[in-house]
Amino acid sequence: MSEGAKVGSIDSIKSFRTALWKFQEAANVALSDAESEVHRVLTWVEVEQDQYWTAQVRKREEMVTRCKEAVRHKQIFKDATGRQQSAVEEMKMLQLAQRKLEEAHQKVVAVRRWKGRLGKELELYRGSVQRLSTAVQADLPVAASKLENIVASLDAYVNYDPTAELSTVGDASATGGSYSPAEIASMTRATGSMPGRPEAQRHDPVDLRKKALTPERRAELELAHPDMRQWNARYLGVEDQKVVEALAVERRGFDAAATLVISRSTWGSDRIFLQRLPAIDKHDTGWFAGPMADDVPVEPVELVRAYDLLAVRPDLRDVLTLPDGYLLTIEDGRITVLLDAANATVIGEHTPGEG
Repeated sequence: MSEGAKVGSIDSIKSFRTALWKFQEAANVALSDAESEVHRVLTWVEVEQDQYWTAQVRKREEMVTRCKEAVRHKQIFKDATGRQQSAVEEMKMLQLAQRKLEEAHQKVVAVRRWKGRLGKELELYRGSVQRLSTAVQADLPVAASKLENIVASLDAYVNYDPTAELSTVGDASATGGSYSPAEIASMTRATGSMPGRPEAQRHDPVDLRKKALTPERRAELELAHPDMRQWNARYLGVEDQKVVEALAVERRGFDAAATLVISRSTWGSDRIFLQRLPAIDKHDTGWFAGPMADDVPVEPVELVRAYDLLAVRPDLRDVLTLPDGYLLTIEDGRITVLLDAANATVIGEHTPGEG
């Protein structure tokens, strides 16, 4: 028989989640620094040293040629008295130039040998840290998101007020009816809200397409590095994640370093939309995320890497593989509407012109 969990402190869970983020940040920095150092050495050998010693071979060959010419000059021409000139100093210079030339040839061979060896060492290094890198980039964000869901559930349990629920049920009965769980779930799915939500807050999702930035504006943006943890929107529910994963559509992947555009107003909003536009170049995913509210401005916006976003929002991984033209609205951690490129409804209920 299963027993209930014994939670002594919700704050301890929050502190542990914060510690996970700090460890992930420190580990990412360490891994990035190590990778950068390896690439720096590799570049120094492959480019700088290769170019330097190749140039030294040419210079030292020219020096050997000049020294040989000096020796020959002394051996052919006699001095003013008609005697054979001494070429001892010139021979010493020639021998020194030849030794330096031989050293340059050895350096070129050594550089080429180390180029191949360093490349293999880099691959071995990457293989040795792959498990740690995967844990830092994938497992830790997932663990942190689970802790966030646990904290949210515990907070909801602690703050649960049964009298408020009875009051809500009473209000529904007073208006001549009540809502079954199935009806509430259906209405939540269709409108992104519980019954009683102000009609003025409803939107026609098609109108949200107008909020996306033009290709020219997106091309002007420079890469930013905001703190992704400031995105306070609730994580996408597990059921919704499974629905997106199961969609029979032609997925369009992207490089982890590719970018997407996020309105800064999105960070603090629980009612957002995401739309995938045609990419402007190979580094662009085409995704744009913005607030649904009409009175919240889209600008300013930030250009961020998909890798950085997914590190803190792994729940959006399958969402970001949807094809061009797809648009979805997320409200309070639920996908309320998902439209394809032709504005046909894939998820939810959408009546064109509604708003």
